[in-house]
Amino acid sequence: GVGSLLQAAQGSLSGDEFAALGGYIPDADALLKAAPALGGSDSALGGLLKTAGQYSEAAKMAGTVAAQFEALGMDPAMVAQFIAKMQGFLQSSGGQTAVDLFSKGVAALVS
Repeated sequence: GVGSLLQAAQGSLSGDEFAALGGYIPDADALLKAAPALGGSDSALGGLLKTAGQYSEAAKMAGTVAAQFEALGMDPAMVAQFIAKMQGFLQSSGGQTAVDLFSKGVAALVS
């Protein structure tokens, strides 16, 4: 779940911003790699994500994260809970700057 959120943030933040965010998260690279890979565009889900991406990057990001949560056996409704937990962790490990970076990176998921 955390890796999926980090992938979303990575896609939304500049390289420098994401590098700064990663500095507040132990093993951020391992968490990114742990996020489930989704099927290609030949799968029904891949086609749906491709279609959503044509209309909105935010919709594509939300669809991808929801699909990754489902692949992990979790309800996509838990995304908001994971975001809140990450914000709490980042507040304690990096302060408001870390929370602001993460929040900017996942803003499309909380609209």
